Amino acid sequence: MKYCLLSLSLLILLVSCQKTSDTTSTREDDLRNGKWKLVKMSVVYKVNYPVPHDSTLPVTITSCKEDDFLTFGPGFNGGINSGSSKCSPADPDITPFSWEPVNNDNGLNIYGAATMFGSNTINATLKNFTPGSFTLSYYTTVQDPMVTTQTDTITYNANMINF
Repeated sequence: MKYCLLSLSLLILLVSCQKTSDTTSTREDDLRNGKWKLVKMSVVYKVNYPVPHDSTLPVTITSCKEDDFLTFGPGFNGGINSGSSKCSPADPDITPFSWEPVNNDNGLNIYGAATMFGSNTINATLKNFTPGSFTLSYYTTVQDPMVTTQTDTITYNANMINF
């Protein structure tokens, strides 16, 4: 009986000391899981002349782009899949791009995705990131046409969902 009790105690001790697996995923893991679709885009114009002010405008996603999606693959390579409706029959099924997380996974640089984001290189901030959605916020500056010594800022906010 003493040996049974000792064996049972050791068994309980072994079971209670087993490590549990850490299932916390990183943002890189979340990006690589699934397909990411652009569902909404807005543009904020910060103009300096005649007085500084901001204007926010929605961007209409054309019907031939509504089914496009991104995949973030291994080796920081990805693809823009054109979906079933293409803007032109000559459009490729997949347009490759590269990506890299920056700023402790709070930012994302994407290279070669002009067909999705309007610029070949974007250096974006990741906002409201969850495994199912996030917002890419990136900007460009342009010379003010009225005052050539000043620049205006155009900020793009691209809302993405995982499906």
